[in-house]
Amino acid sequence: MNSLKLDNNKADAIIVNTKSCGNHGKILWDTINKNALFQKFNFQNAKKLNLSDFNHDQIQSVVNNWIGECINLGYKKFVAVGGDGTVHLAMNALIQHKNSSPILGAIGIGSSNDFHKKFCNNESNKISDIPIRLNFQKAFYHDICEVNYESE
Repeated sequence: MNSLKLDNNKADAIIVNTKSCGNHGKILWDTINKNALFQKFNFQNAKKLNLSDFNHDQIQSVVNNWIGECINLGYKKFVAVGGDGTVHLAMNALIQHKNSSPILGAIGIGSSNDFHKKFCNNESNKISDIPIRLNFQKAFYHDICEVNYESE
């Protein structure tokens, strides 16, 4: 039995990378979208950004600008759909807006999904065997750091 809490868990904005998992991400995303439990999240009204529309060298800039626009519209709840790289892109952009207290959830359709491993070790945190972290009411702070360096 899946124990996901769906009340108030609607995302404001979703970043989707259907090229994740060696281009297998589209199949996984389509699979999870057809699941009845997932449909209760009602993401239809969320603002969406599909990373497959952009070249690799454009993506971080596109995500930074898009998340900035979303923050300016008052959005707080973000979801990264992809692998660890997609979570990384979203997190890098959200760090720039940390004073707005954004919340990041994720759906792991990547090949490793390390971001999910500590939290998605049972069936109650999966849909169609895909790990998810979408309970915005139980969001908590994570320690992160930024490293800046200059080459010699």
